[in-house]
Parts: sequence; structure tokens; C-alpha cells
Amino acid sequence: MKRSIPLLILFVALAARAGERSYRSGILKQIEIKDVTGDMPIPTAAGQNVSIPLPLGINYQFQIQSDMIVHVGNCWSKGKRSCGSEWVVNDPIGFRVEKDEKR
Repeated sequence: MKRSIPLLILFVALAARAGERSYRSGILKQIEIKDVTGDMPIPTAAGQNVSIPLPLGINYQFQIQSDMIVHVGNCWSKGKRSCGSEWVVNDPIGFRVEKDEKR
């Protein structure tokens, strides 16, 4: 019975940690959307290198003001779907400061 108590405490601690995410509210002050590309060099028969651009995704850079603090962050999406049309500068926005843990 004494061994089951530490396991129960561990289980409750893990369940509490996996709870809802905590969001903050702020105002979206700036957003930059950039295509991320990489160059792939291809040697030619004449000995010259030709580079072909490869699309790697989209990078989003944000500035969100919450109270007197401006949070700066970015994220990268491998997909070509742009979420930029969903975000409008000076609109209220919810955001998280904590990063998701890898599962």
C-alpha cells in the first residue's frame, strides 16, 4: 500500500500538468510573412553552378503588445497555406508564452 501512494501522487501531478493551456490577450502590432527558400546548387557540364530555389515553407514574425510589454516571436510552417489573411494588425489576439512540450 505504501508503494501505491507515490504512484498516485505522480499520476495526479502529471494529470495536472497536462491541463488546459494558459492564454494571454494582447493586440497584434505587426506581422511579417516571408516565404522561406533554400538554394540547391546543380553543377552543369560547362563547370558552372546553377542554383535552383526550393520552397521550404512560410515564416511568420509577430509583435504582440500585452499591457506595457511587446512580445516578439516567430513560427515556421512547412505547408504553403498562408494564415496571414486571418490576422489583422491592431486586432485583439490570444497567445501563449509557454512552448508546447514534445510528446
